[in-house]
Amino acid sequence: MFAIAFAVYAVSPVRQNYDSYLAFPTAQSAVHDGNLTLNEFDSPLFETHGWMSVTETGREVNTYPWVPSLALVPAVIGLDVAKAIGIGPGSYAVANGGRGMDTIQQLSASVLVALVAVIVFAISFGRLKPTQSVKRRRAIAGVVAFGFAFGTAAWSTASRAMWQHGPSLFFLAIAVYCCQLLLTETEADGPRLKWIAMFLGAAVAASFTCRPTNALTVIGFTAFVVFRLRVYLRRYLGGAFVIAVPWMMVNTVTYDSVLPPYYRAGKVGIHDDYGLALATNLVSPARGLLLFSPIVVLGVFGLLEKTRVTVKDGLLTFDRLLLGLSLGYLLVVSGPSENWWAGHSFGPRFMSDTLVFFAATATPTVAVLMQRRTDTRRTAATVVALTLLAWSVLVNAQGGAMRSTLCWNGEPNIDTHTSRLWDFEHSQMLSGLQAIADDGIVDAIFTRCTPDDG
Repeated sequence: MFAIAFAVYAVSPVRQNYDSYLAFPTAQSAVHDGNLTLNEFDSPLFETHGWMSVTETGREVNTYPWVPSLALVPAVIGLDVAKAIGIGPGSYAVANGGRGMDTIQQLSASVLVALVAVIVFAISFGRLKPTQSVKRRRAIAGVVAFGFAFGTAAWSTASRAMWQHGPSLFFLAIAVYCCQLLLTETEADGPRLKWIAMFLGAAVAASFTCRPTNALTVIGFTAFVVFRLRVYLRRYLGGAFVIAVPWMMVNTVTYDSVLPPYYRAGKVGIHDDYGLALATNLVSPARGLLLFSPIVVLGVFGLLEKTRVTVKDGLLTFDRLLLGLSLGYLLVVSGPSENWWAGHSFGPRFMSDTLVFFAATATPTVAVLMQRRTDTRRTAATVVALTLLAWSVLVNAQGGAMRSTLCWNGEPNIDTHTSRLWDFEHSQMLSGLQAIADDGIVDAIFTRCTPDDG
């Protein structure tokens, strides 16, 4: 699973190094200077790429969360080792506006999201009843992981650069896996499960450090542990504090505040376009989750009693939590009065953090559809599910492999022409295929957007 996902992600030409631009310079500063400031860089590109903030004490810092930058530390070390043996310019030259940063971000994100696909496989495999053969459980888990890896924003967004979403998905996947283990294992006092409870707390806390909207996960998982897994509460909180305390200490040193400005309340609320934002993030042809990845509906059907016969007992309430959190994300990401359409991106970027939740809850549905016993209804349902999967892969393959899909954002600029979010005739979800029809497959894949395209 890892090899296939990484290979596809790595060779896909689309790179979206926009908001994530300062992630690599931040990683370079962390390795070489032991801080997160960017004052040592003088590239003019820093004025037009990414988003930089200046603290009250004059520190230049990345506006966006700094934890995703840690995933780029291996790349920084690798570049410096290569320079030491006479290969390449080294990490500083690349971070200071040099060439290659886009590729480094793409490959690093591809590794991370491919690992998430592996964890999704483990989640799906682990929740299936052991009465089924290992071969069959592997096949079911493989289908679920394939759908996640190639039929969602995991391919078209999270693996394209070191956005917040890749690291967020990584920690959310670990959290789902750990919580699932605590629910399905029988020896509550075993030392192994106590460690798993700590990892659960750490993963939940780490998800928040990557993306503030994961506060929903913090609230939801903490409440779930309190009411359903109280025996592990102390360990869970211990794991969370292991992450939270150092994170807040670094924030205090860097931003002169426990919480960076990006995490502070006030950005989300009910605004004049809130209803439109909800509909856009759910069903529009430019940002709609149900149009870009309709396979997520299999997760909803996974709550039905008829599908639960394939998975272990004790997971129904947890699955309800996961889908409830997904709804919460939709309500929250539609809340900003500005940029609720996720700017210059592809598809439902703001909903990408929910994809692990949908993959987990879809497992029972996939298992039932893959049963050998067939009847007319099940055959019809399987055909529908395969159609949804094929459509999801087709749409997200465009976002991952065709640069023309990103040019759609600037023709004209989506930030000033938001009515285009509902343009079905020239929709983003089919913009790659339209580019093939207009300009040929080579231009559709490798075209470079003009400066006006954003």
